[in-house]
Amino acid sequence: MGATTDYAKELRKASTTLQELSKEYTEIYKSLLNTASTMGAAWEAPDNLAFVEQINGFTAELQAVAEGMIVSAQTLDQQAGNYECGGRPEVQKMAN
Repeated sequence: MGATTDYAKELRKASTTLQELSKEYTEIYKSLLNTASTMGAAWEAPDNLAFVEQINGFTAELQAVAEGMIVSAQTLDQQAGNYECGGRPEVQKMAN
């Protein structure tokens, strides 16, 4: 049972790390989006607008990565819960 508990702790730790990274990515893409909006409003030259569009594309990708990290973190939490439940006596009885 000790190995299962250790594995569940590691899954939870990984989940927390992913949640923290997702938060950082979210802050980055929001900052980039804000900067791009400000730049786009300040300079409406074609080359600047193209650069702003490129930044907007990056922010969409960062947002998708951040959302993917949250989904992965939730999956890891669920798996950790599954491992923790597997160590309970009533679950072990059902398996036998």
